Amino acid sequence: MLSAATRLYERVAAAGCSQVEVFCKRSRSRTTRLEGSPAVSPRDSPAGSPTGSRPVRHEANSAEQGWAVRAGGEPGSFFAAATGPPEAAPSDWPPASGGPLRLRSEDAGAGAAAAPRPRSLDEPLLGPGETSTLLETIRRELQREAPGARLVRCVVEDGAAECCLVSSELEVREWRLRTAALLVEAALGDLMSRLYVAAPFARELRAQAVARRVASSLLLDREAGRFDRDRCEVVLAPQVGGRLLSLLWRELGQLARQGALSGVDPCVTLLEDARLDSGPLRAAYDGEGRRCGRTVLVRDGVLLDAAAALWPAPVGDRSDPGFPAGWSQRPSWRQPPTFAPTHLCIAPAPRTAPAALVGSVVRGIYLVRIDHVAPIPPSGSDPRQPSHRLLASGYEIRRGRAVRPVRAVGLEIGLAQLLEAVRAVGRDLELVPARAGCFGAPTLLLERMPLG
Repeated sequence: MLSAATRLYERVAAAGCSQVEVFCKRSRSRTTRLEGSPAVSPRDSPAGSPTGSRPVRHEANSAEQGWAVRAGGEPGSFFAAATGPPEAAPSDWPPASGGPLRLRSEDAGAGAAAAPRPRSLDEPLLGPGETSTLLETIRRELQREAPGARLVRCVVEDGAAECCLVSSELEVREWRLRTAALLVEAALGDLMSRLYVAAPFARELRAQAVARRVASSLLLDREAGRFDRDRCEVVLAPQVGGRLLSLLWRELGQLARQGALSGVDPCVTLLEDARLDSGPLRAAYDGEGRRCGRTVLVRDGVLLDAAAALWPAPVGDRSDPGFPAGWSQRPSWRQPPTFAPTHLCIAPAPRTAPAALVGSVVRGIYLVRIDHVAPIPPSGSDPRQPSHRLLASGYEIRRGRAVRPVRAVGLEIGLAQLLEAVRAVGRDLELVPARAGCFGAPTLLLERMPLG
């Protein structure tokens, strides 16, 4: 694949383009779906009771290959992409109708460290027997934790990819990727719950933990009441903290440029790490071929200069070469690179158990799910104003114990409010996949927050 990509690069460069980038990707995946599971299994159902229809299972293996070209210069540029090997690329290219193109070069000193080979990169895709065990475990645990619940849909996807990039601004790049994802949808009466998780390898997907979370979500909806306090301590589950980061991360650069972030507790360290060992998008290079590393944005509560480089966000191909490596995502060859972090997360505290954070709350709330999000229109140029209004569900805490489920807890928040409110972090980091990139947090203890 690399030799074909190099020949394609030479063809485009010969057409007179001053900057040329050729990206090629070859991938394979195995997808298994289980749909229409009964509410209870025939073995566990009482005599004479209906069990519903048998679950329907679908399996599919797929393999595809594609290429993409970005080329041009200051006057203009073009982007072209297609499915198939690079040898099948056309001889005629589209007109340079795009904006100026500035391909990114390597950060100074980035080449000193060799790119590590991800562990188990050659591990085979999940086999049919292993997939059956995973799906059956989820179905069984769901029904055990929430009697009467049924698995509406469960999708397991395990994939591997090889990538190469030839650029006028970089050395030739070759790297490989592994990603697995699990989608679970379940119902309990008229209530529905959905959970999507990802991991580097399908064998790292924890079936029992996933089923328990889905069951807990269904039971919470069935039993939850209103929360009547307007201000209290708040504990955020990792999936809630990660989701909030995915909504708010773009505010960081402006906060840094204007020096508008202060009073952050030393327990808070915010970083981007494309090589994070547990990261579903772990890679040696980002979507533009630059060697990835670890970028610390907030260390021990102090905002660092690297955060100021993230604002304003680039648009399209007109990206600023000053942005750190690791902030360019390329989920597919069909689109140009997208500005987004690979794994942006609040670092965990290795010695702090999540239960200790919950146990420290005398009267408060533990939020485990965000149900609704709406942006708040800006009322000025102050980057500290709340940017999102959300409704969440969780559990009321009294004297360190969850006493009842609650729902429709309102909270107005921006990135400044989130980071400045954190008073302690747990050790249970979890990464949440988003449209572009992954975002993570451990359990977070926030100071008294206004609720609505």
